[in-house]
Amino acid sequence: MPVVMPGSTPGLSQPFLGRELELQQLGDLLGDPLVRLVTLTGPAGVGKTRLATEYVARHRHRTPVVVVDLSAVTEADLVDDVIGATLPVATDLAVSASARLWATYSGRRVLLVLDNLEQIPGVGDVVLPLLRDYDGLQVLATSITPARMLGEHVLRLGPFPSADEPTDDLSVALFRNRAVAADAGFVLDSATLPDVVAVCRALGGLPLAIELAAARAAVVPPRLMARQLAGRDLDRLVHQSGTAGVPGRHLSLTAALEWTTRMLTPSAVDVLTQVAVFEEPFSLSSAVAVVRPALEAPDLLDRLSELVDAQLLVLDASSDDEPRFGMIRLVRTFSLRRLQESGRGDDVRDAHALHWRTRCQNDPDVARRHWLDVETALDHTVLRGWTDEALRMAVAAAPALAALPGAESTLLPRLESLLEHQHSTDDALEARAIIWSALHTPTSEDDLQAYGVRTARRLRRSVELARASGDDAALLRALEVTVVSLSTTFDLEAALSAKDEGLALATRLGDERALARFEVFDAMAALQGRDLERALTIARQAYERAHRVGDDEAVARAALMLVRAPQGMLPPLDPPLPGLDDLLGRTDRPGRVALRLAVLTVMATRDLAAGDLDSALRAIDRQLVLAAACERTLPLGSLPSVLLLTQVMVAAGSWDDAVRVRESVARLEPLLPVLLPEQADRYLQSVADLRSRVPEPRYSELAAEVAGSSVAQANRLATAVVRARLVVAEPTAELAPVGVMGSPTLTPREEEVLRELARGGTNRDVAAALGVTPKTVMHHTMAIYRKLGVRGRGEATAWAYRHGVVARDAS
Repeated sequence: MPVVMPGSTPGLSQPFLGRELELQQLGDLLGDPLVRLVTLTGPAGVGKTRLATEYVARHRHRTPVVVVDLSAVTEADLVDDVIGATLPVATDLAVSASARLWATYSGRRVLLVLDNLEQIPGVGDVVLPLLRDYDGLQVLATSITPARMLGEHVLRLGPFPSADEPTDDLSVALFRNRAVAADAGFVLDSATLPDVVAVCRALGGLPLAIELAAARAAVVPPRLMARQLAGRDLDRLVHQSGTAGVPGRHLSLTAALEWTTRMLTPSAVDVLTQVAVFEEPFSLSSAVAVVRPALEAPDLLDRLSELVDAQLLVLDASSDDEPRFGMIRLVRTFSLRRLQESGRGDDVRDAHALHWRTRCQNDPDVARRHWLDVETALDHTVLRGWTDEALRMAVAAAPALAALPGAESTLLPRLESLLEHQHSTDDALEARAIIWSALHTPTSEDDLQAYGVRTARRLRRSVELARASGDDAALLRALEVTVVSLSTTFDLEAALSAKDEGLALATRLGDERALARFEVFDAMAALQGRDLERALTIARQAYERAHRVGDDEAVARAALMLVRAPQGMLPPLDPPLPGLDDLLGRTDRPGRVALRLAVLTVMATRDLAAGDLDSALRAIDRQLVLAAACERTLPLGSLPSVLLLTQVMVAAGSWDDAVRVRESVARLEPLLPVLLPEQADRYLQSVADLRSRVPEPRYSELAAEVAGSSVAQANRLATAVVRARLVVAEPTAELAPVGVMGSPTLTPREEEVLRELARGGTNRDVAAALGVTPKTVMHHTMAIYRKLGVRGRGEATAWAYRHGVVARDAS
């Protein structure tokens, strides 16, 4: 008669969850008479024995089943005796297992379940002869690693994947079942569900860890569990005291991992503890740089392969360059503790920090691709007191982070702190650090003047440092930023002085790229001085020079001036001016949001002048969405679009809307001559027309409705006016989704992430709001960008508002 696996009798075990596909695959394999050996593999606690038990329970009526628990066996010589002793025939123990099979089953089909093979070296020397001697035998084995026997078929089990909806999440269902078993009063409802989801995500979907945590639900509420796991306090949560029928290795996650590491070579365990310092999947070359004592790449690859076989590392071979090795969080937490206990934690972290500092300085884009590791390396460098190296690393990493949502905001406080430290770093480096910090420091609209004064003071300091350093490139950069920050500092005198110094320096150095940029600034100054002819002459010179040196930003700035030239004043150009759509494409880069807004302003102005109000409104709509996404660092980014909308409403005769929109930014009108000299005259003429059309009592009543509005509130009001006018909002080319079949399908979780990103949250903010890790948020963000066909947070935010993922009035 069949033998049922001890401790797993149906009716005594927990309900079987989530492995129906694997169960079907297992049935297909064992249903094939040519398949003699199947091994279920997976990390400790993933449910290999549970799956084998379920298969036995469902199929024991078809074929005799013999179950042998080998967890206490460590030598291959004993395996045959243990199998023989388990067979239901009372004969001499000296008789081999194959003889006992023949004596008991006379050649009929038999399923032999061998549970826990991983700790028995050379077990194949016993199992293969058994398969050879008894033709009707099939073996189902469970093992953390493949048994590596001829004819073996491997079925790998992984942790439960996260579902888009918590109600479909197998981890959540497992938690609930185990929690109810431990405490009949446990209820999974809207209050506990978010915390249970957070716990299951933190435990990586590993069934054993989830069951251990859920078993403590009677004394540890899910909210407290989530906090403990966020602090990596695993041992206090994922363990239980001795329980009848539960093997010791399953009493805690640590015990399960200790069981796994005991079958590894000492050098593999040593590598495991060291590579835990990597925050993200790592390459072989990165591991070579970090592991101490140093191992040659072939030797280290052998150790990493051993860890992959033991399910302690996950191999990702899909990368375009070299394969990468990842580690689930639970294993990493265990390994980091082992590293700290070894006393070598600082040495390994020093090597990790040095590796990423070197990579950042050799290739700044490394920071974008591996930000979590770079961030950790930066923090460790600061912790060790190496502030000069930390500042150099931060400055090297900074330019690449504009395309990585949330990274800029996490670097900023670190950079600010480093600037406050006493250090011996060269002045040019400090100047670059100040510039980046000034450009990325968010502002509160409540005190724009103070923000502008502080920014102006910092930029003056950056110019002084760069000038004193003798580093001409740093000085050119400081002068350029001083000019383009005029809309923040309102310091026209400093901008004009920086323009003149930069123009002279670029000319002396023969730096054609810098010269083209400062010529554009010179043309802008001439335009502000109402010397149109000189402005166009210089802009033409800058445009052609920028084309020769391939500076798209300078090309776009110069072209924006030339395209607005009155009819008959435009000088001949080589090459001809690009169209506005082409210019818009040239500004589709991180760090060019202000220039992109300027192109959209020109597009809206052109359409307004042509009387095409709907097209003008669509361009304004795009401006408003883009400006809303970056209002923290471009606090006046919405101003040009709001001013243009006032003119459109006047042209359309929508007097009430025109009054509301105009009055929402009326307090900023004194800045027009400095910030938007080319718009000032037309705008003031529209305002005069508006005042003449609307009776004073009505005007005052409407103005009172928007009195004291911030620029952000003006943006929301303007957006509502635009959307009301545009009955059909057509997707624009830059924001249209380019997903499969032209229609992106975001999962509910991706929509949640997009909604939080669009509201301005950093990766850490979003992670805290949704109960996931920042790394998970980053993965979702990359998937969102790919599905929407957008290139960064600004465009994703625009898409979110345009398609109703985020309600404008909720922002």
